[in-house]
Amino acid sequence: MNMRVYELAKKHGLSSKIFIKKLIDSGVKVKNHMSTLDPETIMSVESNLALKQKTEVKITPEREKSDEVSLQVLEGSTVGSLASLLKIQPMDLGKSLRELNVTAKVDQSLDYDTLLDLGRRLGFEVMLI
Repeated sequence: MNMRVYELAKKHGLSSKIFIKKLIDSGVKVKNHMSTLDPETIMSVESNLALKQKTEVKITPEREKSDEVSLQVLEGSTVGSLASLLKIQPMDLGKSLRELNVTAKVDQSLDYDTLLDLGRRLGFEVMLI
């Protein structure tokens, strides 16, 4: 059964914009969120996503060594969940994202590259585990 891009993105908890970027990076040709995917492509994309979503990101803020905090975040975490893990206001995290030319709402997912840039901006070291 064919499925629209936005439906599959919602199923995986990603924004359509991020999901389309992942599809294009995987070699799937789509024009927009209303494009349809055939069952074969859906299975291929879901298997690729399953492998990528198991990748975790470890964020360690550079604070005093005695007060070092370590957070583990999955790629695709939302702005709100990341803000609560960092114990900062989502509005402040949104401001930092806007300084990186990333416009994101509280419930929007963040991709790995954005997490890396955000880590550099806020003084966190981001490492894959």
